[in-house]
Amino acid sequence: GWEPITTTAETLEVRGGANELLQVRETRFGPIVAAGDDGRPLALMWTAHHAEAVNVGLADMEGADTLDAALAVAHRTGIPVQNAMIATADGQIAWTPMGRIPRRAPGVDGMRPQDARLAQAGWQGFLDPVEVPAVINPPEGRLWTANARTLEGAAAGLLGDGGYTIGARAGQIRDDLRARTTLSEADLLAVQLDDRALFLTRWHALLRQLVDTSGNPALQPLKAALADWNGRADPSSSAYRAVREFRLRTHKRFLMLFSGVSQKGEAKLNWPTLPQLEGAVWRTLSERPAHLLPRNYSGWDAWLEAAATDVVNAMALTTRNPAQATWGEANATRIRHPLSQAVPGMQWLLDMRAEQLPGDQYMPRVQGPRFGASERMVVAPGHEELGYFHMPGGQSGHPLSPYYGAGHADWAQGQPSAFLPGAAEHTLTLAPP
Repeated sequence: GWEPITTTAETLEVRGGANELLQVRETRFGPIVAAGDDGRPLALMWTAHHAEAVNVGLADMEGADTLDAALAVAHRTGIPVQNAMIATADGQIAWTPMGRIPRRAPGVDGMRPQDARLAQAGWQGFLDPVEVPAVINPPEGRLWTANARTLEGAAAGLLGDGGYTIGARAGQIRDDLRARTTLSEADLLAVQLDDRALFLTRWHALLRQLVDTSGNPALQPLKAALADWNGRADPSSSAYRAVREFRLRTHKRFLMLFSGVSQKGEAKLNWPTLPQLEGAVWRTLSERPAHLLPRNYSGWDAWLEAAATDVVNAMALTTRNPAQATWGEANATRIRHPLSQAVPGMQWLLDMRAEQLPGDQYMPRVQGPRFGASERMVVAPGHEELGYFHMPGGQSGHPLSPYYGAGHADWAQGQPSAFLPGAAEHTLTLAPP
């Protein structure tokens, strides 16, 4: 049958301008956020919009004194699902999703639109805690996540795929953990600061071979750029930037094989929305199937040369030779205070200074101009004096405070900030009237 759509009108008061009216249309499936190609409205079902996702159950974690108790808290906590990593004093460890997980009808893919008229549309309540997957006390005594897939088989199907990243960063963390029988605070900081470009090693070898064997003069600027490859996401490296850009340009040309080209000359599909594309691209480059090669190329090497030429041309637009374009120029931080764009001329006071930093997306030292490790912390109960704590921008949000930005330099440079506070410099006393 028919159900009415609830419409709520919100007035947005605009300073110095006319008010704007925002109409929010909601259904029992969630708010309407878009329309399909046929014009039918699309509603978004998300746990954050549901009452089950709003509770203060996480506070019970402070009273959990066993692994089972901690897992139970994680499964009844009302938040959009996050990774929960748990360790107990007697040496037990576990991973589990924290938050309520929707129950879907068999065969329903939550990542695809559903017809609201069908009986299986929407959710069938939420999973019971005993149904929620968990990894408990793995034999090797180590756990890691890194936004990658943690489960396999039926358990992975139960959670679905909300956009797992490829396993490069997780695999590097795994291997770093396996390389040590014991792990101190300093060892774990070294893992978090690992900027080795293991993921791009094969792409470097591919580009190097292509440049060395090609007679195409357009690729010669890349030869000098590749000379300083040291296997790291080094700010001073032109090789890392060139190899990274070559991979991205190859991905874009790969998508054009299947999706066509937009009016702007770009692939209609957007590769960041396909985080698992790397496997398909690399298998294609390894097997080089003739039926996928565009007719205007004599072979796959010629197709790859076009992607490498894209790198040279893109850098030429900024009047830079590839050998002069370093990774640090592209990977300079832009950490902005929320008010800096609203108050012209105040960036010098409000924003953190731009810094060229090592690291990148697919390695433990995850770092980009607008993203990165929002916190690094390791502390062992009873050994707090050995712990460290990193937070970009520091902990003070008051730009006039002498402590504004305190600790940011340690985060940027990877220096261990003490977890424990130093000697008190000021004391605030709250006195009753």
